Amino acid sequence: MLGCSVPYHTAESVAAVFDTHGIPATTHIVSYRLAFPDSSENRSRILRFLLGDYYPLLPEDELRSLFDPYAAAGSITIDTVQQHFVVTA
Repeated sequence: MLGCSVPYHTAESVAAVFDTHGIPATTHIVSYRLAFPDSSENRSRILRFLLGDYYPLLPEDELRSLFDPYAAAGSITIDTVQQHFVVTA
C-alpha cells in the first residue's frame, strides 16, 4: 500500500545470507493462531502492534478490512505459520 519494498528480512533473504556465508542452518515450521474478539478497536490495536511506525501512514479502514476473511461469530481467528532458523554454534 505504501509502494515501498518490504522493510524487514524475509525467510528467503535470511536463508540466502546463511548460504552465502556457508552457515549451516536447519529450519522448523512453527504453527500458531492469532485470535481475538472482533471489534474495530481490536483490529486497530493488532495492526498498530504489527505495523509500528508504518501504521499511521496507511488507510486505517482499508487495513482493518484485511481481517474480514477471518471474521466469524464475533471473533477473528487466523491460523498461520512462521519459519524459524536454528544455527548451531
